[in-house]
Amino acid sequence: MKMSKSKAQMSNPPSAPDGRWGKGFVIWTLIVGIFLVGWILFCSCAKRGFPPGGPEDKTAPEMVATQPAAGALNVPFGEKIEISFSERMDPRSVEKAVFVSPNPEGALRFDWSGKQVGIELPSGLKADRTYVVTVGTGARDERRNRLKESRSFAFSTGGRLSNGEIRGRVRGEKKVGAGVYVLAYDLKTDPEPDPSVRIGDYITQTAEEGTFALTYLSPGVYRLFAFQDRDRNEKYTRSKDPLGICSGDVALSDSAYATELSDLYLAVRDTTAPELLSVRASDRTHVTLRLSKEIELSSLQIEIEGLGVEARTILPEASESETRTTASKIHLLTEPQHSGTEYSVSVYGRDLWGHPVSEESRVASFTGSARADTLRPHVVSYAPHGEARTVSPDRPISLVFDDAMREVIPDSALIWEAPPETPVGAWRWIEPNRLCFSPEDGWREGSAYRLRVDPSQLFDRAGNASDDSVFVVSFRTLSADTLGFISGDLSDGKEAGAGPFHIEAVKIGRKKERTEMMAPEEGPYTWGLLPGSYTLSAFRDEDENGRLSLGRVQPFVPSERIASHPDTLTVRSRWTAEEINWRFE
Repeated sequence: MKMSKSKAQMSNPPSAPDGRWGKGFVIWTLIVGIFLVGWILFCSCAKRGFPPGGPEDKTAPEMVATQPAAGALNVPFGEKIEISFSERMDPRSVEKAVFVSPNPEGALRFDWSGKQVGIELPSGLKADRTYVVTVGTGARDERRNRLKESRSFAFSTGGRLSNGEIRGRVRGEKKVGAGVYVLAYDLKTDPEPDPSVRIGDYITQTAEEGTFALTYLSPGVYRLFAFQDRDRNEKYTRSKDPLGICSGDVALSDSAYATELSDLYLAVRDTTAPELLSVRASDRTHVTLRLSKEIELSSLQIEIEGLGVEARTILPEASESETRTTASKIHLLTEPQHSGTEYSVSVYGRDLWGHPVSEESRVASFTGSARADTLRPHVVSYAPHGEARTVSPDRPISLVFDDAMREVIPDSALIWEAPPETPVGAWRWIEPNRLCFSPEDGWREGSAYRLRVDPSQLFDRAGNASDDSVFVVSFRTLSADTLGFISGDLSDGKEAGAGPFHIEAVKIGRKKERTEMMAPEEGPYTWGLLPGSYTLSAFRDEDENGRLSLGRVQPFVPSERIASHPDTLTVRSRWTAEEINWRFE
């Protein structure tokens, strides 16, 4: 019996005597289950909504109110400057992007309260002066959304506001967006401003498209610079930050109070002078010079004491086929040297930034060689090359050798195999090592040409024949119906403007192919381009060195004037895009 009772007790839960609590237990279990299911469904539904805080904030902040009000006159000297934003801002970014012009001496002080910031000038407001407060595009809200464009407001402690205005655009090798600093210096207070020494009297930042506006400037003469703050120290750093220099000083007066500048072009400026690194004689008539950086060949002068220089040759880069304008390695053909004699070489010239060859290193020496010149010359490049299919009717053929050559050209060295008739024109040495042919009336459109070249029949100045094998230059010219055209007018509002105009088209695509045309003077132009989409820019080459000169800070040299077409241009075969006009102010 005891054993049976024990089994019975074990078969019924001790907490449910007589079965009364079993029913309640079931009900309780159902309630807990229903609650759990409901909670799971609630959590599941909650995940389908926005995350805590609502949708992601991508709205750009705005300035909604200022004190003093924009345009306020006779503002008391003790009044505090305040700016209210549409949302809470990142204080550090705002403080770095707020500029007060004219630039006060000393650091601004900031006092934050919610969406509002107070600004205190270190020396307070001064009498009868227009103040411009600018918040640049570097200012961000707490979600890191930037202002779309710099915003400014002006007020005066006197009875009138200055109304001077300078607008423009900043450009560079790559697209320039928001946040580039633009500085304007009043030349009355600082005749030779240097952005690496002092920040500007008036400051703003570019908008997304690289545009800028400096407003409420007082009458005066201003010099502008732009720089991209790569090292983020809020000032221009030489050799690190890309700098743009204005194309001339801007005079503002009560009658001429607004102007639009030519583009400011950003580039990292090399501040080091070129140096002569080495001079070496490879044989008794050849000397090679190496410099630390490229020199403008138009400025290069080389003198060897007691030894005449008969020719100077420049070899192309690996991918280059056109005439070079700069080089850091120069090959000289000299009069016969005296073995063991010490010769002194002096090199004069300037680099792309106008720096002359360092006085400390422009003189070097070498020992004359007794070795005879027995090296055979070689063709190091030719153009057109690679079965070119889009050769323009006026493009010349060129062959470049690695040594100065004799001018005699046997007819059998260069034979036209196609077309049947020989093109009308003459071969000539345009440099001691560069042989060119330009057809008198241009190549025939849509035609194939083949030129058989036998280098073994051409000799260097020492009488060594090339041992290169015979090769063929093969190309096809463009058909008339392949090209599209742009046309317009080139004009200059500067009375003393001079130099040819250069227009550059950059084809949009992975390779970004560049094409350039030159117009010698003002007037109408027409230019044929391959079909595609292009960005266009132009400059006037006033120093006539064949490239865009970007100016110098000190002594001040303005940059050449540059302009850019505002839109991407699509070129279609047999169509002409008209009124692509360029006006240089």
